[in-house]
Amino acid sequence: MFLFIALFLTASGTAEPFGAPVIHGDWIAGCDNRGDCRLFSLPVEADGSSEEEGMGIEIAIERAYAINETLRAEVMLSSIPVDESKSPTMRIDGKTVPMRARWSNNTGVLDQRDALRFVRAMGSARLLEVVVGGKVAGRASVAGLSPLLDYVDKEQYRVGTEGALGKPGQKPVDYMVVPPLLPQLAIKSPPSSDELPVEIASERLAEILKTDLCLQYQDPQDSIKPEVEYIRLDKDNTLALVGSYCGGYNPTLRPYIIDNAGHTRMAQFGSNPLIDPDDPESYIPGLWWNDREQLLAAFGRARSMGDCGQQTSFAWNGEKFVTVKYSSMPECRGSFNYVTTYKREVAR
Repeated sequence: MFLFIALFLTASGTAEPFGAPVIHGDWIAGCDNRGDCRLFSLPVEADGSSEEEGMGIEIAIERAYAINETLRAEVMLSSIPVDESKSPTMRIDGKTVPMRARWSNNTGVLDQRDALRFVRAMGSARLLEVVVGGKVAGRASVAGLSPLLDYVDKEQYRVGTEGALGKPGQKPVDYMVVPPLLPQLAIKSPPSSDELPVEIASERLAEILKTDLCLQYQDPQDSIKPEVEYIRLDKDNTLALVGSYCGGYNPTLRPYIIDNAGHTRMAQFGSNPLIDPDDPESYIPGLWWNDREQLLAAFGRARSMGDCGQQTSFAWNGEKFVTVKYSSMPECRGSFNYVTTYKREVAR
């Protein structure tokens, strides 16, 4: 529990390469190190209240840095699934607007011909409603988007262009206006191995558990010990995720590396937004192994429901773990759309 109290403070001290989202009104926006930007509406007020319980709307807008990529905008309802055959319509500040969208269950994806017009209309709007069969199926406050559209335009060099989200101008969107990004080398990760993982020797594991900072809070009569998960990283190394006595909604784990001879050492990390580089050992919240993507992932919650906090993924480069994705939601306002502000490719 005590770990996450300082989690965002820690991140701010190492945030230079990772970036941070910007909040204004009922919106949050952020751009990653490759120039791709995302904007999400925040369905709950800053004080946690919601005027339209069960009838909320969330809006997601994504625009890639590359000028040949299309703008994506979608509307998500928290109510019952929408039947597209009933021709859902949208009202902006009480006025019905002809916006074409493809609906599936609760989500409507704006037609490419209308996506830009929809986003620009949201910039000056205060209320969005989705109407189905003459009845309002969802509504949400959408005030405050305009400054964030300008922010995204600036980040992507679209200010004053025909493709600007905020204040469109006359300049064409071409490579003379939008400079190419410098290529970024992918993180090289060694091939995985089918060999069985090596486990920590019982004596060494006992030593590790004795150094747990939360052991002091453990009931001496409680004989339950933290569990350990083993993952074979490559032909030479095994990852051990050692559980901690620190529990709650932010259970922390300690990662260790074991070589084939059984020698165990603390896992090392490159620049990491979730840990303090001055700490002697890494206690990382919500740590788990993503077997499908072969990445070590972490989720630090700012409160139990998880609508705010930080999410990070790490790739193994043969010596240490390197951050390859960082997303965050700094305010607890009912949105689970974490904003990605850092991303790297992984080569295997």
